[in-house]
Amino acid sequence: MVSLLQQASIILIILVIGSMSTIVFISYFIMKDITLEILEEQIRLRAQSNAKYFALFLELRLQQFDLLASNPKLIDYIKGDSHIFPFSSQEMTILKGSASIEHAYNFDTLYEFRIIDKDLNVVYSTKNEETGHPIDINIIKTDFTNFSHLHYELDYYSNVPAIYYTVPIHDSNLEIIGYLSVIFGIETTETILADPIEFNTAEFYLVDSNKRLVTPSRFEGNLQFTTIVDTIPVRKCLEENLPYTGYYEDYRNIRVYGASECLSKFNLILLHEIDKSEIEAPINFLLMYSIIASIIISFISFSLAYFFSHRIVNSIKQFVDISNKLSTGQYQVQFPNTKIKELSDLAHAINQMIHAIKQRDVKSEEHKKIILEQLSRIQEVDAQKSNFSAMMAHELKTPLVPITGYAEMLLEDNLLGTLNPAQQDAVEKLYGSVKNLEALIHKMLYAQRLDLGNIKYNIEKIDISKFMQEIYDENSFLMKEKMIKFVNSTNTTTVLYSDPIMIKEVFSNLIQNSVDFVHENTGYIEINAHATEKGIQFFVKDNGNGIPKEKQGQLFKKFYQIDTSIRRKHGGTGLGLSICKKIVDDLDGKIWLESDLNKGTVFFFEITNNTHNTTS
Repeated sequence: MVSLLQQASIILIILVIGSMSTIVFISYFIMKDITLEILEEQIRLRAQSNAKYFALFLELRLQQFDLLASNPKLIDYIKGDSHIFPFSSQEMTILKGSASIEHAYNFDTLYEFRIIDKDLNVVYSTKNEETGHPIDINIIKTDFTNFSHLHYELDYYSNVPAIYYTVPIHDSNLEIIGYLSVIFGIETTETILADPIEFNTAEFYLVDSNKRLVTPSRFEGNLQFTTIVDTIPVRKCLEENLPYTGYYEDYRNIRVYGASECLSKFNLILLHEIDKSEIEAPINFLLMYSIIASIIISFISFSLAYFFSHRIVNSIKQFVDISNKLSTGQYQVQFPNTKIKELSDLAHAINQMIHAIKQRDVKSEEHKKIILEQLSRIQEVDAQKSNFSAMMAHELKTPLVPITGYAEMLLEDNLLGTLNPAQQDAVEKLYGSVKNLEALIHKMLYAQRLDLGNIKYNIEKIDISKFMQEIYDENSFLMKEKMIKFVNSTNTTTVLYSDPIMIKEVFSNLIQNSVDFVHENTGYIEINAHATEKGIQFFVKDNGNGIPKEKQGQLFKKFYQIDTSIRRKHGGTGLGLSICKKIVDDLDGKIWLESDLNKGTVFFFEITNNTHNTTS
């Protein structure tokens, strides 16, 4: 017969086993979900961070080469006007990487540097044997278009991963007179893409738009540019331009947890992956030892069972509390020490991860500061160029005043004598040309003042119906010479708080642009305004020839002309649309166009209501 004490002991043992097993399994699942959530979030954040700083680095590097391609000394050198090499030894040293960045990044190597003329002959090359000979297209891998070309491939000579970048060199007439071609290494990624946490299977790598592995694999041999990475995150970036986070099969056909970032501007995809088995290993390890511990503890006394179970539960509560803080970004915490080995190992691993993240944040801020300083220097040089351009435009305008005055006096009857018909015609042509030149210089000065922030905006209450009628009346005279039909289709009584003078400037440029491009007698131009949720949307519509899709993205850049040939039919500085965009941006708006060949063009711009800065 079983005694009451024995029954109580059996019941107690059953209760201890049941309670301990329940506590162990509940703790396991809580810790599993929390730990996996933290690790997965850190993988995603580190992928974002590394993608951001890699993009900043590459953007800065390419801007360096773009600035070199616009160097006047280089233009004179490639045209043959100067035989002096355009870049000093100091500039070439900077080109290869400054000491501070080299120290911070283990900076990349400039493998090759070439100056190529428009006939594709090498004018200068760091490979001396190439100078004076036609360039081998296979070496620099470019299509020689009007735009910069970026490509990723093994270096032709050293067989290491490299970035190929070719920039067209334009003369003062915006015609291509040659190319600047560089090949530089991507060793920088070994530092930027380094894994700060000690995971045996953690890997950062890059894939290009052809799904090729760009950076070396840490697991296998030299696979770059020979291995196709056709995984879920790669397809997601290429097809939808969206990042991806989750579990999938990687290029080794291994189940991993990974995160991707789409660097579409550079035709790259950055991926960060860790094997699923390694992520779950600490959890499975904890489960195994927890079960063993529960079996052993079930055979000891009730007091010891109660004591240890109570201690485990308290430790787990601390882990849960700190894990919740970590999930909200509070990294100034640490998992507490515990005498339970499995929990201690997990705490130690996660504390190391937190410490590594803090260190990476500190280094990232230092790297960001260095990059921002270099960008600031570039912007300072650009500001100096703008100031110089504004000064020169002003100096050009000064001699036009007496020329215009004397031309007007000559045209005035009997003021400086009577002109014969031939002289009268010549002076009228001279006067017309001077006025055109004066208008062009005015537009250049206006654009520079906008860039330098010297234009003051005066916000007023605008009656849209009256305002659009004023636009119509002030521009109707432009239509007479070409017999253009001009329509104001505005039908609204709303008001707008903005700068009417600056909006008229936008309309003036857009309408003049349409007048230039519609046909005589059959031309049609329409203006319109209607209310939107944020303000007023305006448009200028014409039935001209339209604008090719491939050229629409460049229209709002300074000095851009759709037709840059000597025989182009339409004049102008190419500043009108850039002035429109600057004004609209300053008024917290946006501007865009819709156009198809032979179907005309519509320029839209939307101005936001600004009721906080009204002057009347």
